[in-house]
Amino acid sequence: MGTPSALEIKAIGRLADAGWQVAVRADFDQAGLQHVASLLAGIPSAFTWRMNAADYLGSLAGSAPGRTRLDTVALPATAWDPNLRVVMTKSGYAAYEEALIDQLLDDLLKHATTV
Repeated sequence: MGTPSALEIKAIGRLADAGWQVAVRADFDQAGLQHVASLLAGIPSAFTWRMNAADYLGSLAGSAPGRTRLDTVALPATAWDPNLRVVMTKSGYAAYEEALIDQLLDDLLKHATTV
């Protein structure tokens, strides 16, 4: 929870340097976008995982009452997908990882290795 510290990013970066693939994702809100940007900036080989405009829109498909409004002025840039910030600003709502749980689990199952 919270934006990863420089020490945490450095530790994850060492895993990437050792050959691990680092996939980055977070909630579609101001904090989540900051987390992703921090990790991508600190780990050049890292890539996003279901963190683009289409994923965001898909996570909004199951409209839920009581949605959290975004402070669209405070949304950071999304260099990995510039359209993501545009779409989020237009929508005005946050979306959370739980909305994509089925797709995330499917991704993990498809890429799982057996011993």
